[in-house]
Amino acid sequence: MCSSYTLPRRHPERNLLILGNGLRYETETGTPDVTFIFNGLGAVDARSQEVNVQMTRDAHGRHQLVLRSSGNPDGLADLEHRLNQMLDEHAQTLGCLPSSGYALVHGLWSSHEDVMVDGIWFNPSLTRPADLGQRKPLPQAFHNWLGERRTTFQRWLTKPPIDWSWPLINGHTPQDAQAGTAAPQGRIHHTQLLDAMLRSTRTGEMHELEEITQASIEPSPELLQASDKTIQLEQMFHLHRSQSNTKNWWLYDTHASTVIEQIAERLRHAQYLAFSQAALKPKAAD
Repeated sequence: MCSSYTLPRRHPERNLLILGNGLRYETETGTPDVTFIFNGLGAVDARSQEVNVQMTRDAHGRHQLVLRSSGNPDGLADLEHRLNQMLDEHAQTLGCLPSSGYALVHGLWSSHEDVMVDGIWFNPSLTRPADLGQRKPLPQAFHNWLGERRTTFQRWLTKPPIDWSWPLINGHTPQDAQAGTAAPQGRIHHTQLLDAMLRSTRTGEMHELEEITQASIEPSPELLQASDKTIQLEQMFHLHRSQSNTKNWWLYDTHASTVIEQIAERLRHAQYLAFSQAALKPKAAD
């Protein structure tokens, strides 16, 4: 355990609550010592020390995580320093800046037990609102959400945290349920999807991708690996902050973004199926 940023543990059965801004699933009856929220959002029990997590820029324009709490839990400054030390490593793994939720979860992964994570699915919608300006990107389009899910699933398989509870891992995937229950017309491999998306970058046409929304995606084990094809596919679903131009034109088009979001739902569902199948293998061997 990294004692340099250990937060207090008055109730070992539920030490920390990480409360994302996504759909909440769990009903927690206990009171955590510390509750992390993001961007000042989230109502929590007043008996729990609340820590607000926010991604900001410093005076030099570099991104950094800031942790703020009126209670100032012990070790908070050390945790903030540790999380910021890891940002470059996460960015290299994902190909872009990690989300604040990802940075916090993976920063606490090896150092804390008995953690509840809720409201974090790494799946914000890429669908553009009709009234969003043509040249204005969605803020969430700058994160590699598919990569965040992939690396989280893979890390859970290889080195799971101790006594963590997380609906994402437990199989409760409300937003992805539609992708799993719809009646698909056939099944495709994710490399076929990649080929179709590459063609769309050249033609600017969505017809082939619209047809793909009617198919399911095979839950290939490769979806959880950092293969060249998997990484290339993930790059199709987000923007790069340092680039003024992008081949992912669909992230700036209202109709096309709805198609891309439907495909992302299919991919998220395939990722989870690949994860659950891999998680069952050791049990079957026993």
